[in-house]
Amino acid sequence: MDYYEAVIVGGGPAGLMAAKKTAENGAQVLLLEKESYFGRKVCAGGITKQALVDSEISESPDFIENEIFGAWVHGPDARKKIMIDANSIGWGIGYIINKPNLLREMAEAAESKGAEIKMNSAVNSVARRDNAIVVTVQREEGSSQIACKILLGCDGFASVVAKSFCAADEVEVTSCIQYVMGNCDLQDKHLAEIYLGRTTAPLGYLWMFPKGKGIANVGVGVKGVNGKEMLDKFIAGDKRLKDAQILKVGSAPIVTSGQLRNVVSENLMICGESAGQVIPLTCAGIHTALIAGKIAGEVCARAIKENDFSKRRLSDYAHSYHLAYGRQIENSLKAAQIYKRLDDNDLNRLIEVLSAKDLADLASGLDLGRIVEMLLKHPLLSSRVLGLLFQEAL
Repeated sequence: MDYYEAVIVGGGPAGLMAAKKTAENGAQVLLLEKESYFGRKVCAGGITKQALVDSEISESPDFIENEIFGAWVHGPDARKKIMIDANSIGWGIGYIINKPNLLREMAEAAESKGAEIKMNSAVNSVARRDNAIVVTVQREEGSSQIACKILLGCDGFASVVAKSFCAADEVEVTSCIQYVMGNCDLQDKHLAEIYLGRTTAPLGYLWMFPKGKGIANVGVGVKGVNGKEMLDKFIAGDKRLKDAQILKVGSAPIVTSGQLRNVVSENLMICGESAGQVIPLTCAGIHTALIAGKIAGEVCARAIKENDFSKRRLSDYAHSYHLAYGRQIENSLKAAQIYKRLDDNDLNRLIEVLSAKDLADLASGLDLGRIVEMLLKHPLLSSRVLGLLFQEAL
């Protein structure tokens, strides 16, 4: 049986960042990725400049496909829309990335620090044995077992690690489908577009993220309906896409029920989407995962140096992550619960009265209390919507 100080399951943003941070702090670490390449899961590809900074990877045309300066948010009524200027709300420039290429560069960075990475390595089961955790791995050459002092579960939506060790939290998902489309007739290739409404994207939203050269990621995230039917209907009715061709199709569920109650245990940490560390209302998960991996990797390396793998020691990860992103995820979950109960008239009213920053903060889970205070002063907003917002902010 092979032995490593730390094993990481999953080669997404959380796992690769954790591998780098664990290795550069002197620990022996192995990362196992079930796929043959990184970033197979569908992704709209939008990130902020700060997310790229936190990836610790320099800007490169190898993975940056386009720069984004803002977004139009469209209400159910076509006349109701609002422009979010990224600079004016403090976000700065954004990017549309080729996620597989970014992850490949992150993998190279982790390996340069001493991390070992094995692709085509599916983890079938994990179990405690004495003071270690044993991982059963299936590779082309057969099945094998690997023991470690600390296991990091960064293996996404259907996490084997989380299911094996964490309490059975009720997990809710948003079903996403995306087309990469060519020959799109977009007026401004540096502006993203978001569409809201029950008739367009029930309990979710539809996006159009320009990649440049007439190519765009066009997708939808919904609950309770057929996402492909909603997406096809939108495309058929949009004149800018009448001559567009579908170049690639991808679909995946995304966890949008908030963070798991327990993300640490003895010899164990759960990170990224495995832990529910996704902004519920927007389905944004790259930046949240990067921060989780960074904190978990640093805590992992310190625990190895101290030879202390107790839940109490590893809880530094949970505490630090709550300060970094936990409250934001909680607030966005509250906003998502409100969103479920709004009809198209309510959404149109919100588009009318919210500023660009208010709308961005509401979606991202930032300063929900301030937004409620502002809405309390607005006489045109329906009492039902205001009541929902006030209840969830308490």
